Amino acid sequence: EQEARTAEPQIAAQTEIVDKLKTGLNGMKDKLVELKNKRSELLARAKVAEAQTKVQDAVSSINVLDPTSELGRFEDKVRRQEALAQGKAELAASSLDAQFESLEDIGQLTEVEARLAELKAGSTKPQEALEG
Repeated sequence: EQEARTAEPQIAAQTEIVDKLKTGLNGMKDKLVELKNKRSELLARAKVAEAQTKVQDAVSSINVLDPTSELGRFEDKVRRQEALAQGKAELAASSLDAQFESLEDIGQLTEVEARLAELKAGSTKPQEALEG
């Protein structure tokens, strides 16, 4: 009996420690649940923010006020393709004879430029006499 009496304070202290540990464990469990809820909430908010960003990007890429903008770009593309096709047709149409004719035209232009240079050279001589 005496041993039981001497062990009573130890048992009471250990019982108190066990109660404190249980209380601490329950508090930690509550905190874990709270943290999991917070994490779930943050994940949901992140997904909503990402979805909103995608929607805003999609909306900004589409000009709602000007539905013809896409048609305008397509029309420009078609015009470029038409101009390219026309240019290729013009290149195919030009033959070797047409290239020789253009060379003859260039020869006539250089003759005209030579005469113009002669006239300019002739007109500068009287000016030099006046200046001198």
